[in-house]
Amino acid sequence: MPPSRTPPLLQPYTSLPAESSLHLLTSVLGASTNWLVVRFLCGALAENNAGSSWRSAGGAEDGGTGGLSNHGSGTTGQDEEGEVAVVLVSWMRDWEFWKSESRRAGGLDLARLAQQDRFAFVDGLVSLFMPPAADQISQQAPTSTPTAPVSSTQLSRPSPLPVRSGRSIPPRSPAVSSRHPAPAAPSDQAQHVSPLAAHPANLPAQPKGLYRLTSPALEHLEQVLSRAIAGVAQLPPGKASPRKILLILDAPDLHLAAADPSSGITASSMAISLLKSRQRVHATVLAVAADSPLVSAATSASASASTTSSLSSTPLETAHASFLISQAHLADVVMSLRLLDTGFAADVSGVLRITLGDAQDDGEEGQGLVEKEVLYSVGGDGGVKVFERGAGGGNE
Repeated sequence: MPPSRTPPLLQPYTSLPAESSLHLLTSVLGASTNWLVVRFLCGALAENNAGSSWRSAGGAEDGGTGGLSNHGSGTTGQDEEGEVAVVLVSWMRDWEFWKSESRRAGGLDLARLAQQDRFAFVDGLVSLFMPPAADQISQQAPTSTPTAPVSSTQLSRPSPLPVRSGRSIPPRSPAVSSRHPAPAAPSDQAQHVSPLAAHPANLPAQPKGLYRLTSPALEHLEQVLSRAIAGVAQLPPGKASPRKILLILDAPDLHLAAADPSSGITASSMAISLLKSRQRVHATVLAVAADSPLVSAATSASASASTTSSLSSTPLETAHASFLISQAHLADVVMSLRLLDTGFAADVSGVLRITLGDAQDDGEEGQGLVEKEVLYSVGGDGGVKVFERGAGGGNE
């Protein structure tokens, strides 16, 4: 594995963002942001991970760039102001996916970082619309099922063997049941009860740093995020500087789309809830889908104000477009992924376009952040090549 899995062209954009900034990642079907989220994890955790097995003693990581301290806002996790912690919230992928993908593509041990209180994962996929597994198991207590009575027709059913005489033959030996009573056959319900139901203590313990969303209510989302942020914000022994917390939200638009319309969860309420969580962290990275069917409501409304175009959009499209456009206006950096306009290519996975928001007026361009459009290729081993148009081979 090379010392760094982040291409040099992306290092200024995937390092720890500036304070109170928002990076928006957009994707389409076939061009996922998974690999880009892993690079943000590497930019925030890898350089500050002293226990990493692939960290070089001379600091010659990142392809000879000497770390990420010269990139980004200048207040990255590599300075002496404190460690960096990450809270990852995913509504589309579970903990096992991110743990394996981060190790394979980024060389990160998220489980170890979670034990060090530097990483927390909020699972918004497994239990969002389902009761906890413990509650389900407790409701499946084994109960005795009465046996069905034998009908008279079954007793009077003729035997297939001929009857030789009408007299009854006494048994030659005592019944076996008097010596060794046969065990009662378990009922169907008792056979299907999980061993965890009889022994609740055998339930698997929740790993440290792992949280779950069990309700689509925004109040519950804010409470779980507060607990996760407070868990990684604890100062380690001997450390006086507070940790800088990076909040990564993967597919929060799924929460908006799957919520019950009668619950009152709208694009504006979702944006307000995320804004409250942003006030508790150093910076935020937001990954949202931007497929054409999902943003058609915004494009049709801007192109024409006719009632026909407004009625053609579904409530899901309208809410998604409103949420995406509002976050795009708030974002300091927008990193958009899309497929090639000319079709598929064997050595190109898609196009990455980077645009800057209002933060470019505050000197972002002088810190290495410029607007650009590059091509990228994701390999089977998780490695990524990023190169300019016309530059064959690229750089990793």
